[in-house]
Amino acid sequence: MSDVAAHLVDFVLPHAPTRQWVLSMPRAIRFLLARDAKLLGGAHKIFIQEVFRDLRRRSGVKPAGTARCGAVTAIQRYGGAINLNVHFHSMVLDGVYVADGRSDELRFMPLNPPSQEDLDRVLERVVKRIGDFLARKGYAGFGDPGGDGFEDQDLLAWVQAASIREWTTLSDPPHKVDVIGRRGPGEGPDWVEKPFTAENGSWSLHAGVRIRKGDRKGLEQLCRYLLRPPFAEERLERLPDGRVLYRFRRPRVDGSTHLILEPVELLEKLAALIPPPRAHLVSLAGL
Repeated sequence: MSDVAAHLVDFVLPHAPTRQWVLSMPRAIRFLLARDAKLLGGAHKIFIQEVFRDLRRRSGVKPAGTARCGAVTAIQRYGGAINLNVHFHSMVLDGVYVADGRSDELRFMPLNPPSQEDLDRVLERVVKRIGDFLARKGYAGFGDPGGDGFEDQDLLAWVQAASIREWTTLSDPPHKVDVIGRRGPGEGPDWVEKPFTAENGSWSLHAGVRIRKGDRKGLEQLCRYLLRPPFAEERLERLPDGRVLYRFRRPRVDGSTHLILEPVELLEKLAALIPPPRAHLVSLAGL
């Protein structure tokens, strides 16, 4: 985390404003991308293409292909509850580079923040294109992982499907993971509105975090956040009865603050997070 963040800030990312774009996907698609590196790469490519398309459109540069974009994506496989949750965190230059008409040098053109209409348009195209891409690969209409028709899958598939749904499947009987502090129905807000957010069914796009041009310390902190490991050891505790307690970084929307697991359940959750062999989790795109 620290080494790659320092490398990105010192040698890769230019002195330009940067915006974080985060794409979250439905559970069924998370399951497919978690198990197949080629599907994961294809979905990520579509996402970045559509973000770049939006930047070029908003820049007004003609022809659009002469506007140059850049991004670094951390493909995170985990959520805050050590659950399998494949999603994309992309640090995208908040503007485009264009060639100076009197020289061969590129100059940076910063852009205004994306509007709600811009975000909705990007997400709509991403949903359509990733859906078409998976259909071409034979996954049209793929259902909820762990649901009906799942009986023939291997043990790892069961472990991953359970993790995505925040269940554990190696317990007897399988059950939803125990959490502390969760509110009951009607006891508090279950949804908090975020600015710079678009939603389309179970898809979500957020682009509300921006690092200004000269804030290299803030940029490195954002890189570290994107590259962080799936859990923090200092929030992991062995209880007197042998179970394991894991404290969330902050209370979740439902009020829960802790996760409690049997030791074998912790191992199950960690196993679900391991990526396929030779699958890159940091990707560079554009210039």
